[in-house]
Amino acid sequence: MYFKSKDILDNKPPEDYGVLSNRILGGSFLFSGTEKHTTVMDVKLTEGTKVNKYIKLGSTILLGLLFLGAAALFSNKDGSVSAQSQVIEAADKSTSGKVEYIKVSTSAEDYTVHVRDKIKLVEVSETYLNGQLQNKIIVSEGGKRVTSIGRDHETGKLVGTTWLLPKNIAAENERILKISLLEKQKEELKLKKWNMTQTLKEDGRSLQQVTSEQTDQKEIVYIDELTGLPVKREIYLKDAQGEWKKDTEKIEEYKYFESLPFQFLSIENVGIFLKTITEILFCVHFSDYSYN
Repeated sequence: MYFKSKDILDNKPPEDYGVLSNRILGGSFLFSGTEKHTTVMDVKLTEGTKVNKYIKLGSTILLGLLFLGAAALFSNKDGSVSAQSQVIEAADKSTSGKVEYIKVSTSAEDYTVHVRDKIKLVEVSETYLNGQLQNKIIVSEGGKRVTSIGRDHETGKLVGTTWLLPKNIAAENERILKISLLEKQKEELKLKKWNMTQTLKEDGRSLQQVTSEQTDQKEIVYIDELTGLPVKREIYLKDAQGEWKKDTEKIEEYKYFESLPFQFLSIENVGIFLKTITEILFCVHFSDYSYN
Protein backbone atom coordinates (compact mmCIF):
# COMPACT_ATOMS: atom_id res chain seq x y z
CA MET A 1 0.00 0.00 0.00
CA TYR A 2 1.51 3.24 -1.01
CA PHE A 3 0.52 6.68 0.18
CA LYS A 4 1.62 10.25 -0.21
CA SER A 5 2.94 12.32 2.69
CA LYS A 6 0.18 14.90 2.21
CA ASP A 7 -2.48 12.19 2.35
CA ILE A 8 -1.10 10.96 5.66
CA LEU A 9 -1.07 14.42 7.19
CA ASP A 10 -4.56 15.13 5.81
CA ASN A 11 -5.83 11.86 7.29
CA LYS A 12 -6.85 10.54 3.86
CA PRO A 13 -7.13 6.85 3.00
CA PRO A 14 -4.39 5.35 0.83
CA GLU A 15 -4.80 5.78 -2.93
CA ASP A 16 -2.74 2.92 -4.29
CA TYR A 17 -1.57 -0.50 -3.27
CA GLY A 18 1.85 -1.99 -3.39
CA VAL A 19 4.51 -2.93 -0.89
CA LEU A 20 2.32 -2.33 2.14
CA SER A 21 0.23 -5.29 1.07
CA ASN A 22 0.39 -8.45 3.09
CA ARG A 23 -0.60 -11.48 1.06
CA ILE A 24 0.61 -14.40 3.10
CA LEU A 25 -1.56 -17.14 1.71
CA GLY A 26 -1.77 -20.82 2.40
CA GLY A 27 -3.11 -22.90 -0.45
CA SER A 28 -4.53 -26.40 -0.45
CA PHE A 29 -4.46 -28.76 -3.39
CA LEU A 30 -7.84 -30.10 -4.49
CA PHE A 31 -7.78 -33.04 -6.86
CA SER A 32 -10.69 -34.77 -8.47
CA GLY A 33 -9.81 -38.14 -9.98
CA THR A 34 -11.66 -40.28 -12.50
CA GLU A 35 -13.57 -43.27 -11.20
CA LYS A 36 -12.65 -46.63 -12.65
CA HIS A 37 -15.46 -48.78 -14.05
CA THR A 38 -14.85 -52.37 -15.04
CA THR A 39 -17.31 -54.29 -17.23
CA VAL A 40 -17.27 -58.09 -16.90
CA MET A 41 -18.73 -60.18 -19.74
CA ASP A 42 -19.62 -63.85 -19.41
CA VAL A 43 -20.17 -65.70 -22.71
CA LYS A 44 -21.71 -69.18 -22.53
CA LEU A 45 -21.35 -71.36 -25.64
CA THR A 46 -24.11 -73.95 -26.10
CA GLU A 47 -23.81 -74.76 -29.80
CA GLY A 48 -21.12 -76.23 -32.04
CA THR A 49 -17.70 -75.11 -33.03
CA LYS A 50 -18.92 -72.85 -35.84
CA VAL A 51 -21.09 -70.76 -33.50
CA ASN A 52 -18.36 -70.81 -30.90
CA LYS A 53 -15.90 -69.44 -33.47
CA TYR A 54 -18.06 -66.40 -34.31
CA ILE A 55 -18.86 -65.72 -30.68
CA LYS A 56 -15.17 -65.83 -29.89
CA LEU A 57 -14.42 -63.50 -32.79
CA GLY A 58 -17.15 -61.06 -31.71
CA SER A 59 -15.97 -61.20 -28.12
CA THR A 60 -12.39 -60.51 -29.20
CA ILE A 61 -13.46 -57.45 -31.22
CA LEU A 62 -15.64 -56.16 -28.39
CA LEU A 63 -12.93 -56.68 -25.80
CA GLY A 64 -10.48 -54.96 -28.14
CA LEU A 65 -12.77 -51.93 -28.40
CA LEU A 66 -13.19 -51.91 -24.64
CA PHE A 67 -9.42 -52.04 -24.24
CA LEU A 68 -8.93 -49.09 -26.59
CA GLY A 69 -11.63 -47.11 -24.80
CA ALA A 70 -10.04 -47.83 -21.44
CA ALA A 71 -6.63 -46.86 -22.77
CA ALA A 72 -8.01 -43.53 -23.99
CA LEU A 73 -9.74 -42.95 -20.64
CA PHE A 74 -6.60 -43.57 -18.61
CA SER A 75 -4.46 -41.65 -21.10
CA ASN A 76 -6.72 -38.63 -20.61
CA LYS A 77 -6.57 -39.07 -16.85
CA ASP A 78 -2.79 -39.33 -16.94
CA GLY A 79 -2.67 -36.10 -18.98
CA SER A 80 -4.78 -34.30 -16.37
CA VAL A 81 -2.65 -35.63 -13.53
CA SER A 82 0.50 -34.60 -15.39
CA ALA A 83 -0.82 -31.09 -16.00
CA GLN A 84 -1.97 -30.78 -12.39
CA SER A 85 1.39 -31.83 -10.97
CA GLN A 86 3.25 -29.61 -13.42
CA VAL A 87 1.22 -26.52 -12.45
CA ILE A 88 1.64 -27.22 -8.73
CA GLU A 89 5.39 -27.61 -9.12
CA ALA A 90 5.57 -24.42 -11.19
CA ALA A 91 3.49 -22.51 -8.63
CA ASP A 92 5.76 -23.61 -5.80
CA LYS A 93 8.88 -22.59 -7.72
CA SER A 94 7.45 -19.18 -8.63
CA THR A 95 7.83 -17.80 -5.10
CA SER A 96 11.38 -19.02 -4.47
CA GLY A 97 13.29 -16.42 -6.54
CA LYS A 98 15.31 -13.40 -5.40
CA VAL A 99 13.70 -10.71 -7.55
CA GLU A 100 10.12 -11.13 -8.81
CA TYR A 101 8.28 -9.24 -11.54
CA ILE A 102 4.59 -9.21 -12.35
CA LYS A 103 2.89 -7.21 -15.10
CA VAL A 104 -0.91 -7.05 -15.00
CA SER A 105 -2.51 -5.84 -18.25
CA THR A 106 -6.12 -5.02 -19.04
CA SER A 107 -5.13 -3.89 -22.55
CA ALA A 108 -1.96 -3.52 -24.58
CA GLU A 109 -1.37 0.02 -23.31
CA ASP A 110 -3.00 -0.09 -19.86
CA TYR A 111 -1.05 -2.05 -17.26
CA THR A 112 0.78 -2.03 -13.95
CA VAL A 113 4.21 -3.42 -13.17
CA HIS A 114 5.42 -4.55 -9.75
CA VAL A 115 9.00 -5.63 -9.04
CA ARG A 116 10.20 -6.79 -5.64
CA ASP A 117 13.76 -7.55 -4.54
CA LYS A 118 13.41 -9.84 -1.54
CA ILE A 119 17.14 -9.76 -0.83
CA LYS A 120 17.86 -6.00 -0.88
CA LEU A 121 14.29 -5.23 0.27
CA VAL A 122 13.29 -2.88 -2.53
CA GLU A 123 10.02 -2.63 -4.44
CA VAL A 124 9.02 -0.63 -7.50
CA SER A 125 5.49 -0.18 -8.84
CA GLU A 126 4.60 1.55 -12.11
CA THR A 127 1.22 2.39 -13.64
CA TYR A 128 0.77 3.03 -17.38
CA LEU A 129 -2.28 4.43 -19.20
CA ASN A 130 -2.32 4.63 -22.99
CA GLY A 131 1.27 3.41 -22.91
CA GLN A 132 2.48 6.39 -20.86
CA LEU A 133 3.89 6.22 -17.33
CA GLN A 134 1.42 7.85 -14.93
CA ASN A 135 2.99 7.17 -11.56
CA LYS A 136 5.87 5.30 -10.02
CA ILE A 137 6.49 4.29 -6.42
CA ILE A 138 9.89 3.18 -5.12
CA VAL A 139 10.20 1.74 -1.62
CA SER A 140 13.85 1.44 -0.67
CA GLU A 141 16.32 1.41 2.24
CA GLY A 142 14.72 -1.73 3.62
CA GLY A 143 11.25 -0.17 3.63
CA LYS A 144 12.27 3.13 5.27
CA ARG A 145 12.14 5.44 2.25
CA VAL A 146 9.28 6.06 -0.18
CA THR A 147 9.74 7.93 -3.46
CA SER A 148 6.47 8.84 -5.16
CA ILE A 149 6.47 10.10 -8.76
CA GLY A 150 3.40 11.23 -10.69
CA ARG A 151 2.28 13.61 -13.42
CA ASP A 152 1.60 17.22 -12.58
CA HIS A 153 -2.04 18.05 -13.39
CA GLU A 154 -1.14 21.38 -14.98
CA THR A 155 2.09 20.67 -16.88
CA GLY A 156 1.73 16.92 -17.42
CA LYS A 157 5.40 16.51 -16.44
CA LEU A 158 6.64 13.90 -13.99
CA VAL A 159 7.35 15.29 -10.53
CA GLY A 160 8.10 13.50 -7.31
CA THR A 161 8.49 13.56 -3.57
CA THR A 162 10.59 11.38 -1.32
CA TRP A 163 10.34 10.93 2.43
CA LEU A 164 11.35 8.70 5.30
CA LEU A 165 8.66 6.71 7.11
CA PRO A 166 8.14 6.41 10.85
CA LYS A 167 9.90 3.41 12.39
CA ASN A 168 6.76 1.32 12.94
CA ILE A 169 5.67 1.66 9.30
CA ALA A 170 9.21 1.04 8.03
CA ALA A 171 9.40 -2.12 10.14
CA GLU A 172 6.17 -3.41 8.60
CA ASN A 173 7.51 -2.65 5.14
CA GLU A 174 10.69 -4.56 5.91
CA ARG A 175 8.68 -7.63 6.92
CA ILE A 176 6.44 -7.51 3.83
CA LEU A 177 9.31 -6.98 1.40
CA LYS A 178 10.57 -10.45 2.30
CA ILE A 179 7.30 -12.03 1.12
CA SER A 180 6.81 -13.16 -2.47
CA LEU A 181 4.76 -10.97 -4.81
CA LEU A 182 3.27 -14.15 -6.27
CA GLU A 183 1.77 -15.75 -3.16
CA LYS A 184 -1.79 -15.00 -4.27
CA GLN A 185 -1.14 -16.36 -7.78
CA LYS A 186 0.50 -19.44 -6.28
CA GLU A 187 -2.60 -20.24 -4.20
CA GLU A 188 -5.00 -19.68 -7.10
CA LEU A 189 -3.01 -21.93 -9.46
CA LYS A 190 -2.86 -24.76 -6.94
CA LEU A 191 -6.62 -24.70 -6.27
CA LYS A 192 -7.71 -25.16 -9.90
CA LYS A 193 -8.00 -28.30 -12.06
CA TRP A 194 -5.70 -28.18 -15.09
CA ASN A 195 -5.53 -30.00 -18.40
CA MET A 196 -2.58 -30.21 -20.79
CA THR A 197 -3.25 -28.62 -24.18
CA GLN A 198 -0.17 -28.01 -26.31
CA THR A 199 3.49 -27.03 -26.48
CA LEU A 200 4.41 -23.90 -28.42
CA LYS A 201 7.38 -21.65 -29.17
CA GLU A 202 7.50 -18.00 -28.07
CA ASP A 203 10.53 -15.67 -27.99
CA GLY A 204 12.82 -18.65 -28.48
CA ARG A 205 11.34 -20.50 -25.51
CA SER A 206 9.42 -23.76 -25.45
CA LEU A 207 6.24 -23.22 -23.43
CA GLN A 208 3.80 -25.80 -22.11
CA GLN A 209 0.21 -24.55 -22.26
CA VAL A 210 -2.29 -25.74 -19.64
CA THR A 211 -5.96 -24.79 -19.35
CA SER A 212 -8.52 -24.61 -16.56
CA GLU A 213 -12.24 -23.98 -17.20
CA GLN A 214 -14.92 -23.01 -14.72
CA THR A 215 -18.54 -22.09 -15.44
CA ASP A 216 -17.86 -18.48 -16.38
CA GLN A 217 -14.08 -18.19 -16.44
CA LYS A 218 -11.28 -19.82 -18.39
CA GLU A 219 -7.59 -19.55 -17.61
CA ILE A 220 -4.59 -20.43 -19.74
CA VAL A 221 -1.17 -20.68 -18.12
CA TYR A 222 2.16 -20.94 -19.97
CA ILE A 223 5.05 -22.75 -18.26
CA ASP A 224 8.64 -22.46 -19.47
CA GLU A 225 9.75 -26.04 -20.13
CA LEU A 226 13.40 -25.17 -19.45
CA THR A 227 12.94 -23.51 -16.05
CA GLY A 228 9.62 -25.05 -15.00
CA LEU A 229 8.38 -21.56 -14.04
CA PRO A 230 5.04 -19.97 -15.04
CA VAL A 231 5.61 -17.02 -17.37
CA LYS A 232 2.11 -15.93 -18.38
CA ARG A 233 -1.51 -16.32 -17.30
CA GLU A 234 -4.49 -15.31 -19.46
CA ILE A 235 -8.02 -14.96 -18.07
CA TYR A 236 -11.14 -15.09 -20.28
CA LEU A 237 -14.78 -14.47 -19.39
CA LYS A 238 -18.01 -15.38 -21.19
CA ASP A 239 -20.13 -12.85 -23.08
CA ALA A 240 -23.89 -12.31 -22.83
CA GLN A 241 -24.48 -15.25 -25.22
CA GLY A 242 -22.47 -17.61 -23.04
CA GLU A 243 -19.53 -17.75 -25.46
CA TRP A 244 -15.91 -17.19 -24.47
CA LYS A 245 -14.80 -13.64 -25.32
CA LYS A 246 -11.97 -13.42 -27.84
CA ASP A 247 -10.19 -10.70 -25.88
CA THR A 248 -8.64 -11.44 -22.52
CA GLU A 249 -10.08 -9.91 -19.38
CA LYS A 250 -6.62 -9.78 -17.85
CA ILE A 251 -3.11 -10.96 -18.62
CA GLU A 252 -0.44 -11.54 -15.99
CA GLU A 253 3.20 -11.89 -17.05
CA TYR A 254 5.91 -13.11 -14.69
CA LYS A 255 9.69 -12.69 -14.77
CA TYR A 256 12.44 -13.76 -12.42
CA PHE A 257 15.76 -11.95 -11.92
CA GLU A 258 18.93 -12.55 -9.94
CA SER A 259 19.17 -8.82 -9.22
CA LEU A 260 16.91 -5.79 -9.67
CA PRO A 261 17.40 -4.23 -13.15
CA PHE A 262 18.61 -0.63 -12.84
CA GLN A 263 15.90 0.66 -15.18
CA PHE A 264 13.29 0.24 -12.44
CA LEU A 265 15.20 2.52 -10.07
CA SER A 266 15.81 5.23 -12.66
CA ILE A 267 14.22 8.63 -11.97
CA GLU A 268 15.78 10.59 -14.81
CA ASN A 269 14.06 13.81 -15.91
CA VAL A 270 12.01 13.93 -12.71
CA GLY A 271 12.16 16.80 -10.22
CA ILE A 272 12.42 15.29 -6.73
CA PHE A 273 11.70 17.34 -3.63
CA LEU A 274 12.90 15.99 -0.29
CA LYS A 275 10.43 15.75 2.55
CA THR A 276 10.53 13.75 5.76
CA ILE A 277 7.41 12.65 7.62
CA THR A 278 7.85 12.97 11.36
CA GLU A 279 4.31 12.19 12.47
CA ILE A 280 1.56 9.85 11.37
CA LEU A 281 -2.03 10.65 12.14
CA PHE A 282 -3.75 7.36 11.40
CA CYS A 283 -2.99 3.68 11.31
CA VAL A 284 -3.26 1.53 8.19
CA HIS A 285 -3.83 -2.22 8.46
CA PHE A 286 -1.65 -3.36 5.59
CA SER A 287 -3.00 -6.91 5.49
CA ASP A 288 -6.29 -5.54 4.15
CA TYR A 289 -4.78 -4.90 0.73
CA SER A 290 -3.69 -7.32 -1.98
CA TYR A 291 -2.86 -7.47 -5.68
CA ASN A 292 -5.77 -8.28 -7.97
